[in-house]
Amino acid sequence: MTLDDEGRTETQRPSAPEFLTKAGIEFTLESIRLAEFDRCFLQTSIFVRKHVGDIMRSGWGITDTERLIPDVGEQIEASKRRHFLDMHWRVIGEALFVRSVDNFLRYLADLLSLIFVTMPETLRSNEQVSLDFILQHSTLDDLVGGLASQKVEKLSRGGTGALFKYFRDSLGFELTFDKAHVTRIVELVEIRNILVHNRGVISTLFKRRLPGYPAEVGQRVRIERDYAGVVRKALLEAVFDIDKRAIEKWGLPVASGIPRRLSET
Repeated sequence: MTLDDEGRTETQRPSAPEFLTKAGIEFTLESIRLAEFDRCFLQTSIFVRKHVGDIMRSGWGITDTERLIPDVGEQIEASKRRHFLDMHWRVIGEALFVRSVDNFLRYLADLLSLIFVTMPETLRSNEQVSLDFILQHSTLDDLVGGLASQKVEKLSRGGTGALFKYFRDSLGFELTFDKAHVTRIVELVEIRNILVHNRGVISTLFKRRLPGYPAEVGQRVRIERDYAGVVRKALLEAVFDIDKRAIEKWGLPVASGIPRRLSET
């Protein structure tokens, strides 16, 4: 599944590979968990919309001011009821979007750590390591694992661009061969960052990094309720492709047994 220039997607379902790395398995399981919550919330929302009049007359979702109005259920316009539901749908959509992008970023960090541990020579660099850090590890494997975690943490602080660049320049591995996909993933991460760090309000920095984004500084990014599912499936396909090529390139250890529920995500 791929995102087009408008952020929409085709309905083609990603094909599950026979084997994935531990990083790929954990990403997939989290994607399934998010998809199941999304489906559950959607079903609940349909029920709430159907019975919104009775529910709001019971006092759920009513402000203190509205509680003072007699027969409050009759006073609230149908349009306001729809707005009330849509407002909360957007909040859930934003939360699921953020979790989906976070899941992808965690996958990249976990994959990089797995590469370092499997192929310690990929850790070679001119960076200095303190004696105190070395003495904290009792075996060579522990030391390699510690160095890998340290490297991943440093690269992660540099954002998605730093991880893409490191994979390409230092490891000779393209996370994706489609430049449009790189641009799209960077955009998703920038949107995630503005939601997490600025309540979704577009900043000057955001606009400078994404000048083509269809909103102005001071406005909120808009995440439709079903967009998180679109993003989740697109990233799932990206991870399947990355994992397959990483296994082939470095001979990474794999696990089998993809959950059958994957086809429902």
